[in-house]
Amino acid sequence: MSKGTAIVTGGAGTLGLAISRGLRDDGWNVVILDRPESLADFAPPEGIRADALDVTDFDACRSYFSGLTELSVLVNNAGMARLAPVREISLAHWDEVLKLNLTAPLVLTQLATGLLARSGHGAIVNIASIAGIRAGFGRVAYGASKAGIIQLTRQTALEYAPLGVRCNAVAPGPVESAMLREQLSKEDFAEYLDDIPFNRMAEPDEVADAVAYLASEKARYITGQCLAVDGGFLAAGAGIRKAHQLAS
Repeated sequence: MSKGTAIVTGGAGTLGLAISRGLRDDGWNVVILDRPESLADFAPPEGIRADALDVTDFDACRSYFSGLTELSVLVNNAGMARLAPVREISLAHWDEVLKLNLTAPLVLTQLATGLLARSGHGAIVNIASIAGIRAGFGRVAYGASKAGIIQLTRQTALEYAPLGVRCNAVAPGPVESAMLREQLSKEDFAEYLDDIPFNRMAEPDEVADAVAYLASEKARYITGQCLAVDGGFLAAGAGIRKAHQLAS
């Protein structure tokens, strides 16, 4: 028997698909929302439905959510990471990133409120990032948007607790993907790993497991939290590379 319906935005991407599969395997009826162009050649896994919706088209979002009759879990995963330093970032770049990464989750949270409250066990999981906690060169828009997501999570948790709706965030560190490997040289990739105590990147399924836990009844008394899934990246200090040298 299904636990209820779970929506995952940006569900056709590497991380979104892993989250969708994890929720499906945990007993949820999963619906992926993604842009039409992202779904053009996308074949949803068995037991998962995919609906075309651009979450930055807020009128379309209102229309879509008005047609829903049941919702238990909302995962705000859709996002983008365009890089530019503070001195060079354009307002167009800034607005584009914040609209998708921060404003869209706010709008979808508002639209899902009634459905989540009526479910009796509503849960929102926002996908943040360690970039919202720790600065990284060129990540001014992305980092600001993810810091905003973390605060939106806390604010929503405070205001939605009387409705019986929980809200938490997951902050992944670097996640293994072909795209990331293509962006980095072998030297940069190795240097990146040196900053992670586990000396490897997260697998998408490891992030998905955290999302599934926070969406489940096992986390029924957890709200307003941001769970880092980063292999110890945030905990690492200046001595991490020395620790790797000693271990080898």
